[in-house]
Amino acid sequence: MKSLLFTKPKELTFNCLKFLIEQKEEILGVVIPQKENYLQSDFVLFCNKKKIKVFSNKELYENIEKFNELEVIYSNTFPYIIRDEIIIKAQKYAINFHMAPLPKYRGVFGYNFAFLNNDNEYGVTVHHLNNSYDMGDIIEVLKFPYDCKTGSIKELVKLSDKYMFELFKKIYFRIKNNEKLKRIQQTLENGKYYSRKDFERSKEISIETDFNESLEIKVKAFWNPPFEPAYIRINKKKYYLLNEEMYDDLKDKDD
Repeated sequence: MKSLLFTKPKELTFNCLKFLIEQKEEILGVVIPQKENYLQSDFVLFCNKKKIKVFSNKELYENIEKFNELEVIYSNTFPYIIRDEIIIKAQKYAINFHMAPLPKYRGVFGYNFAFLNNDNEYGVTVHHLNNSYDMGDIIEVLKFPYDCKTGSIKELVKLSDKYMFELFKKIYFRIKNNEKLKRIQQTLENGKYYSRKDFERSKEISIETDFNESLEIKVKAFWNPPFEPAYIRINKKKYYLLNEEMYDDLKDKDD
């Protein structure tokens, strides 16, 4: 099949790209946002070695006439809306792999909000693309048990990557075998959209309201070095928070 991959260079997406090559997929291109920031990444260097064209988002639409034979669009961790003018070119499917269970966690940072909500399960989703964020018809949600009260963000991310790679391969073979992919319609009433603003707002701890049982939950929900952790703001300055277990973990790494 002739495919186009919208993504960011990550270990998971690198594995997906290698898998497509192993399956003798004809990859017409890879689209990477802020491509100029990744020119020396292993991902882009690998694409160059395999003679796979790498496009920025802008370059893709400037060369859209090159994709008249496109059959499948795969998207994962791509931060922009993929426009209808390229979606309609996909003769078979245009699908997105979302790193959270839909419709519960639309948008970004599903891992963190799962911890804030003390969830005891998580999941990854594949859905059809449309011109809105994470609102396309659902194909499948792959759920797995996970206790956010006792786990960690880093562990959940790693586990989600594992399940997503399995889901990616599963859906690929369904398409290759000409199986019809499901369409489970979403509605705005089901689930919630979480934005980057929601994420940043949730990360800030209020001295007035959060110094109770929710303090430990918030500190844990945003502990994923090297990314910014939860903080309090005093006199316009940020003061980052970690618990004793997190501090000991940092000491062990330094040793």
